[in-house]
Amino acid sequence: MSAIKAEHGINAAGEKEGLASISMVCNEHSLPLTVRDAPDPSMAKLGCDAGCLFPVVEGVPRFVGSEQYASSFGLQWKTFRSTQLDSCNGTTISRDRLQRLFGGDLSLLKGKNVLEAGCGAGRFTEIMLKEGANVFACDISSAVEANFDNCRNLQRGTNYFVCQADLRQLPLAPEQFDIVICIGVIQHTPDPEETMAALCRQVKPGGILVIDHYTYGYPVSRSREMLRKLLLQVPPQAALDFCTDLVDLYWPTHEFFWQNRGTPPFDRLRPSFLELSPIVDYHEAYPELGKELKTWALLDTHDTLTDTFKHLRDAASIKQQLESCGMGEVVTSEGGNGIEARAVKPLRRPPAEAPFLPPDRAQEKTRILIVAWGYSIHARRRIQVFTADPRFDVVVASNHDYNFAGARNVMLDGNSENTFNVDPDGEEVRFLSDYAQRLGVTNLEPFTKEICTGLHDYIILRDLVREFAPQVMLLQTLLYPCYLALTLGRNIPYLVTFWNGDVTWWAQYDGIEQRFKKEIVTQGALNAAAVTVNSEKAFQACLDYGVAPERIHLIRYPGADLARFCRRDQEEARVALAINNRKVVLCPRGLGAYLNADVIIEAAGLVCRAHPEVLFLFVSGVGMELWEEYLARGRELGIAEQLRHDGQVEWEKMPLYYNAADLMVSISSKDSLPNCMLEAMASHTPVLMGDIPPIRDWVSEGETGFFTPPTDHRVLAQRIVELLYGADEKVEKAVQKAAALVAAQANSAVNNARMLDLALSVAASGKAPAQAFAAPAP
Repeated sequence: MSAIKAEHGINAAGEKEGLASISMVCNEHSLPLTVRDAPDPSMAKLGCDAGCLFPVVEGVPRFVGSEQYASSFGLQWKTFRSTQLDSCNGTTISRDRLQRLFGGDLSLLKGKNVLEAGCGAGRFTEIMLKEGANVFACDISSAVEANFDNCRNLQRGTNYFVCQADLRQLPLAPEQFDIVICIGVIQHTPDPEETMAALCRQVKPGGILVIDHYTYGYPVSRSREMLRKLLLQVPPQAALDFCTDLVDLYWPTHEFFWQNRGTPPFDRLRPSFLELSPIVDYHEAYPELGKELKTWALLDTHDTLTDTFKHLRDAASIKQQLESCGMGEVVTSEGGNGIEARAVKPLRRPPAEAPFLPPDRAQEKTRILIVAWGYSIHARRRIQVFTADPRFDVVVASNHDYNFAGARNVMLDGNSENTFNVDPDGEEVRFLSDYAQRLGVTNLEPFTKEICTGLHDYIILRDLVREFAPQVMLLQTLLYPCYLALTLGRNIPYLVTFWNGDVTWWAQYDGIEQRFKKEIVTQGALNAAAVTVNSEKAFQACLDYGVAPERIHLIRYPGADLARFCRRDQEEARVALAINNRKVVLCPRGLGAYLNADVIIEAAGLVCRAHPEVLFLFVSGVGMELWEEYLARGRELGIAEQLRHDGQVEWEKMPLYYNAADLMVSISSKDSLPNCMLEAMASHTPVLMGDIPPIRDWVSEGETGFFTPPTDHRVLAQRIVELLYGADEKVEKAVQKAAALVAAQANSAVNNARMLDLALSVAASGKAPAQAFAAPAP
């Protein structure tokens, strides 16, 4: 923040005090943001050294290109910019609410750095500034302009800064604020759990978080529901004009009933009228507003009829989410808009109590190089565990462009036609040819291009290691290109996260990897400083390879995010996904090969002919090119209308699919620990799984789930009908036990913390077993 200067038209100043200590960074490159001088202050920009520039418009830095889903809020708060400010309406309504949220004492704000996320026009901003807080205010909407106009006169040095930014991608380094507060906002964001996680990241150890959220029972009358659907389809100004006319029409009747509230029969009729009216009425709540009651009615009527998102959460799920994000001392209560919550981020363990960090490096970040294969949502989630932790300096190398925020991303592009050219008769190829022949591979012609690709990507990794000097490497399985890291630096300890397929049936593509896979896995496991597996069977397989038991860790990570994947309203999920069918069977494993989607299609033919109200919903990016083939078979069976393929769905959206489903089906012939099974179980969605050994670690027939032979479509159809119709009591008992099992053994908050500690421990030990593979001479 030391670069933010008032003379550049940015509403903060100074070098050392207040918000000057707050570090603003570019999300894309994680580089510091500084003011880029301009001859005209109105043209000032914030930028990073990698070239990102963010304009300053009307004194406010803008980190989003548009208001996205919040344009109606921007218009609302600029129209009613002073309505809810205590200083303008002569009440203490906002102050009283803020005081309740903080547990009755606002004196704790004095001198504290406060992040106000979703600041609106500044009803709370002005109070916190007056209490002596240093407030960093932000909002995704243009309401920031009203906030700046309302609060700039309270600016004293570096005590106030406002910007337009997405709460989920704030231009801030993590863990900098004594207090993070977000009031009346989270329920209106696309993903409340993601928003809460982003807010928790900004709380410094020992700091507090204060939030609220709509809960079940939020007043949504039929008239409001119908009008909201209509107004979400029209431009913001038209919606505001409509609300204005609506309040003008209804308000005289609201006042009449209030004035005659003690007079029969109006005292009996008033509750029914308030339930039918779409207008928000504060006569009882805030009688002190007097003539301003109509303006507040218009403001909040517009608010409730034009919000793009209106999520509901209960106290238990909010508490669970905050705890999964590392917060402690979570206190929830009913009040205000629904649920109000406070939480404290625990202090870090002192270095003396942290055996994984030597004293002379206690304040350093641990440099970790993560090598990942292709695209995998599980690999993405596993890597995000590290990129979100401020203790790590992360570089990610992959042949998929993950583009993680908070990490340096290196693309391995050896498959590109024009990036690298190797002489097939050259020294490097001869080196690998000799090694392959020693393994019994005699015909290398089909593998020439793959050899060149591997050499190209190896050189990228080799140069990266020399530059970055990682203290530890993490290999996401030993699929390509991860196993290339086995040839890098003999003194760099590495961890391998094995999937069952790696060590039990040698998951592989083809070509060189197919021929070498068992050798790669064996040597990779033996020479790893630590190995993580997700099942007892994989643990035993590593023991069989000769890996010392103390180096094998059963950590089912990333596991299930229990705050995100939990039971929620099925109808709400179906509306969000535009599903009108009475019954939904979710198939989230992909198409083709051993996943047996063809068996599901044949079973669907039997099910849907008898029960046309059933929808078979497929989601996955795996085998998308095969969908037309499967759909053609559906047409032959006469069930094409009962088949739907949503392709690759963002993981953050998957809770909707589990909550919308009556049954999740996964009948793979080969499997390890499918995360979709854990997420479905955590969501209280019954699971019907292929009956194979690895799944039996989690599913007991009729106890925590249900089984079917993986390739028998007739039995599968019978089981689906049985579980969809007439087995409610048995299914409910199973989902309850399944959810409890996942909570006990696959809680991502617990397992991810174990993984982070393991990586820190390996890095601090500095011990790497001798590598079995020797790299070609540079």
